[in-house]
Amino acid sequence: MKKILSILAVMLLSTLTLFASQSMNVSWQWDGGDDGIAFYRYQLDATAEDGWTVVDKSVTSFEATSLDPYVDHTLYVESSYDGVNWSDTASAMAEALLTAEEEVVVSEPVVEESVEVVTIPEEEVVPVEEPVEVVAVEEEEEVVVDLPTPVAPVEIGNPSRFAFSLLIRGGITSPVNMDRIGGVANSSVENEFVDPVIDLGISLDFANIITADEALGFGLRFDFDYVIDPTAQYGEGKEFFNPDLYYSNVTGTILLTMDARAGVANLQFGLGAGTTAFLNQTSGSTNTAYWDTPINDYNLSWNVFAEALVGVRFYMGDLFSLGIEGYYRMMIPNYENMDWGADIVLGFTF
Repeated sequence: MKKILSILAVMLLSTLTLFASQSMNVSWQWDGGDDGIAFYRYQLDATAEDGWTVVDKSVTSFEATSLDPYVDHTLYVESSYDGVNWSDTASAMAEALLTAEEEVVVSEPVVEESVEVVTIPEEEVVPVEEPVEVVAVEEEEEVVVDLPTPVAPVEIGNPSRFAFSLLIRGGITSPVNMDRIGGVANSSVENEFVDPVIDLGISLDFANIITADEALGFGLRFDFDYVIDPTAQYGEGKEFFNPDLYYSNVTGTILLTMDARAGVANLQFGLGAGTTAFLNQTSGSTNTAYWDTPINDYNLSWNVFAEALVGVRFYMGDLFSLGIEGYYRMMIPNYENMDWGADIVLGFTF
């Protein structure tokens, strides 16, 4: 009897090992039904945002091995035309192949004293064959996933990089006369050929009206300047702090600009033309480099010029920028006269 009970316990343990070692293989297949689909993504038993596996349209199946056969397993699949916009989630479930195993309790035999134990003669004992080893067989199941139509990609195009900036400028400028430079070099002219004066200006900058790539753009810029020369009166022994006696002029310029943006830095080039009106000056003080136009009892001295500009501004956030720029002007009608200047620039971009 003890030998029979021992064999029975081994067979029960073998059965439990069979259930514990069994596993389940599942193969899912899908078809988007649309030739325009370029990508699929799938995820097993979850839909976490960072848990998707993305594949191209040539992959239309997924096989999972060694799955737990006691629970259901679900594959989630989405499709996309562009890899950015995805369809609604489709899913297909593979049901569990086995139910929860029952706990088997083998009780030790109880022998009561009142029961007589009969010993079976050795020759009458029927031999019992050893239990055959049970090998767990993996189950495989195929599941087809029905995919919904993916979301069509939205045509966004290139976002506009147009920017309007109000620039406040301040610095120095100086007229330069090539005749005077040559004269000083030859010691035949005593006049100064460089005369730095104060330049205050405001600019309306329309950047990136046309864009060439992600960093390069073309636009328009309008400059308005007021130039004062207090040293002219101070040199004649007059009051230095009397603005009514200063030489001054106003300037208007239009420029075609090119902006190159790299991070917080914006490099700007400009080419254009403008005109200058001279205040508190007479034709005698402005010589042949300018024209005189009578307006009532006042002769307005003025000229035109061509200008080249280069500058760089550094952005502090999206609104403020600070930088420096320089310009060069060739005067017309007298090409021997020119201006150069350098300004500190404070920008407000809207």
